[in-house]
This record gives sequence, structure tokens and C-alpha cells, in this order.
Amino acid sequence: MKKTTAEEIEGILALCKKTFQENAQGDFTLIQTTEKPDFCLYNLYANPLQNTELVDNPKIRDGFKFKIINKEGEHAIFDTPEESYDVLTLIKNPSFSINSIYTKTGQQTTAVEENKVLIKTLDNFPNKQEIQKAFKTHKTKTKNLTLKDEQLIEQKPTTRKTTTEEKNHNKTLTLKKLKTKFKKTE
Repeated sequence: MKKTTAEEIEGILALCKKTFQENAQGDFTLIQTTEKPDFCLYNLYANPLQNTELVDNPKIRDGFKFKIINKEGEHAIFDTPEESYDVLTLIKNPSFSINSIYTKTGQQTTAVEENKVLIKTLDNFPNKQEIQKAFKTHKTKTKNLTLKDEQLIEQKPTTRKTTTEEKNHNKTLTLKKLKTKFKKTE
């Protein structure tokens, strides 16, 4: 990928600050795509068949809020997994698109502006591998960035995979929580 110009850096900085306001510090992934990113974002944040962290990670198991806009600029908020089918129905239609995604506690994690998707990593989710997997069907340019003290730093590509131990720990926690719902049958 070509080197980021000063103008592009200023634009990314402005987008980070405008979008994430008081929570603008931290790690971001900027994705530029020529295609509508809605299905990729849905797979990343709402489809447990595409992203098993949605099931295995207790911190995100409750799901996310999707802000969807129409061509008139109106918006609506949908909770996943409860309203997953509604989100899918809308994003299949070219008149609707995902504008932003929030945790259930209200922390913004993703912003979409035209062909740019800005994803903020919260509590190690989503990690870079999950983002790459979700966008593998699209032609994209990806930059991993850290915003610290008004400075935008482009990160060198690194890979941090969730260890087997971490995955097993998350699965164990999830199973323990689910087992409490079972009762003896008579």
C-alpha cells in the first residue's frame, strides 16, 4: 500500500475525533473498500457462524447495536442478536446501509463514511485477523492505526492470534453460564 499522505492523515484524524469523540485514543483499523461493506460488518459483529468470538467471548456475547440509515438520512437502531434478521433484511436493500456499530453499553466500535470503514478495537475485539476474515471477499486497503496524544501512528503488520488457552477459557466460561440454565427433569 502506498505511504499515507499528510492530507489523508488529517482526514483520518478528523474522522477518529468526530466519530469517537472522548474515546478517540486507541487502536483502529481503517478499511477502504470499493464495495458496500455492510455484509462484512454484519459477519464481523452479528454472525456467529462467521465469527465464533461472538459466542465464545463473554464480553461481547450480548451483541451489538447497529445504526442503519436510509437514503433520506433517517436512521434506526437495531439490537443484535435479537433483531439480526431485520438488519439482514435492510442491508440487502440498496436503500439502506450500516452507519455505525455500538456495544450494548453504548461504546462506538465502528463508523462507516462512504467507502471508508473505521473500526476501533475494544477489549481486544475485533482483532486484526477477525477483521481480515470478515472482509476477505472484498477488495480492500487496510491500515492499522493507533491514535495517541493527537498523533496518528501507523502500526506495522503484526499477528496476535488468540491462544488456544484463551479460547478454551472463554468456552469454559460460556459453558458454565449456560449449564446454570439446565434443571433436572423428573
